[in-house]
Amino acid sequence: MNPAIYIAIFLPIFIILIQAPAQNRIIINNIVKRKTKKEKYEMMEHVKNFIGKEFYIYTIQSMSSPIKGIIKDVDDNSIILETKKTKDVINLDYVMRVSEIQKNK
Repeated sequence: MNPAIYIAIFLPIFIILIQAPAQNRIIINNIVKRKTKKEKYEMMEHVKNFIGKEFYIYTIQSMSSPIKGIIKDVDDNSIILETKKTKDVINLDYVMRVSEIQKNK
């Protein structure tokens, strides 16, 4: 086949694959910059209401696979989360969603 055909087919795919990680970084930086001090404080106060309950926590890095555990403490913009194996400290700047695990009665 003609090399021009290969260039016409594979060059756009190559350019898209290179730009995707850069766009993700830009989106993440914009989300973090958008959070003001008031929003951080409000998030911390909301999460304090959930201490002792089991939750899924979705962060910027783990939107497809949330972290599951019991919220033990919330202080100074961080969450202490106890999972089955470990205790994790999660920065509230990167928390996108907190979802309670519903238990069937």
